[in-house]
Amino acid sequence: MPDHHSVVRGVSVVRWDPVRLGPSGSRRVGNFGDLLGPLIVRALVGSVPVVARRRARLVAVGSILHLSRPGDVVWGAGVNGKMPLRLIDPTSLDVRAVRGPLTKAVLEGLGVPVGPALGDPGLLVSDAFPDLPDRAARRPRRDVTIVPNLNDRSAFRDDPRAVDPTGPVSEVVAAIAGSRVVVASSLHALVVADALGVDARPLVSDAEHPFKYADHYAGTGRPGALPSGDVSAALASDGPGPAVVDLGALRACFPFDLWSTGGAPAEEARVPSPRPPAAAVDPAPRRPEDAAAVLGAWLARSGRPPEPHRFAPERDEDDRPISSRS
Repeated sequence: MPDHHSVVRGVSVVRWDPVRLGPSGSRRVGNFGDLLGPLIVRALVGSVPVVARRRARLVAVGSILHLSRPGDVVWGAGVNGKMPLRLIDPTSLDVRAVRGPLTKAVLEGLGVPVGPALGDPGLLVSDAFPDLPDRAARRPRRDVTIVPNLNDRSAFRDDPRAVDPTGPVSEVVAAIAGSRVVVASSLHALVVADALGVDARPLVSDAEHPFKYADHYAGTGRPGALPSGDVSAALASDGPGPAVVDLGALRACFPFDLWSTGGAPAEEARVPSPRPPAAAVDPAPRRPEDAAAVLGAWLARSGRPPEPHRFAPERDEDDRPISSRS
């Protein structure tokens, strides 16, 4: 079994960071967005008095729901459109929040109760890197920053505006904070930029499925947002606008109970994050057919063929959802 977790004060926090063989030997992928989860979780629980609890796993940050196991706690993770969602016992998951309404629709189609809060916990990046808001508030040190998805890097190898998403996490997020505009096929570059109020323009990925991008934008009040086909088109566009998300609700459902019976630490003990306005617009879609329409628009813009409806799984003869299908 691959080592897809980091231990944060006794709790396994799931993250995707496999070992791959390269020219200089084996090394972990080190994609910055996939490493944010344990860093943000560690920052949030830093002042929680530890009480011995049951062994637990937390699935947080990233398109990693396919890595979940029976009984896991889910906080802000999402479906990966490239990976079959074969959940052994989906109704045993304790889902406190998910990334967006598309993931919510998939899980509810499998009979999984999902809490009302939506949002990628990467929106709380300033808890882990408290200097970022000040960096973002200063005059930008970079004009345009391109952050490709891990699997799109080769297309931008010779572009001086590009930042390698496998660089040190602190350097990647600092580059985003110090930019006037971020153009990205890296989802978490877009998420971090949204968290900091930096103008961010989504870019079509040649390698990634559109599900996660559509999920994030629909969950942050922008279900009509679409990616651009290239950097020039992205810069010529108006962009999707600022995120509209209730970070208070996302914080409130963080599973502090995995570490302590005392609940969350006092508010003043935590690092404040920039707070986009609470949900002033409805982060629809609420219905499976609406979720399918949002995903269909991203598929079309990305040049991908339409896909079977993934928000209402096939059911067996006893009218139970077939959980081995995504």
